[in-house]
Amino acid sequence: LSLTEMQMKRALDFQEQIKGISQEELFKVDPDKFIRLAVLRKELDESIQTLQTIQTKAIQNDNRELFESTTQILAQGLLRKGEFEKAAGEFRQLALKTSSTLMKSEALRLAAQAELQNDNVVTALQHYVQALEINPANTNAKEALRQLELNALININRGLGIERTSLYKEFEKSNQNLGCMG
Repeated sequence: LSLTEMQMKRALDFQEQIKGISQEELFKVDPDKFIRLAVLRKELDESIQTLQTIQTKAIQNDNRELFESTTQILAQGLLRKGEFEKAAGEFRQLALKTSSTLMKSEALRLAAQAELQNDNVVTALQHYVQALEINPANTNAKEALRQLELNALININRGLGIERTSLYKEFEKSNQNLGCMG
């Protein structure tokens, strides 16, 4: 079988497995495929409502693990739907309520990403800095912050007419200050 045929077979097998299963049950079976399948079925609104219900139950039952996974998938669904402000709020909520420093840092990075999508550059910058304060090894946050800085320097360059070599020197200095370059 070719790769495409194998992927199609897996998709058909998965669809056969989930026939008659409620959205809530499907989330329990495979949370990672839950939103992807909802997008394919064009049932994103229903899936988001289901996730919100599961999230509420997780809070009521003090089930931190279920809350964390539900909130992360919910926020990703909101991002796919283009509801960046709501997604950022979900990621911030996750950052506040999780005890895991790695998840807290990643949630703040994802909140920053959602804020950027919503053109809230200052808030995004704050979230990236917070993510790195919590976990300085968060390479995704470090890289995103570097890119944000580079974009800002390029915009300043365009506005002030600074030479490109001067711009690169400034970028190198900012990366050394962040500890991003050796």
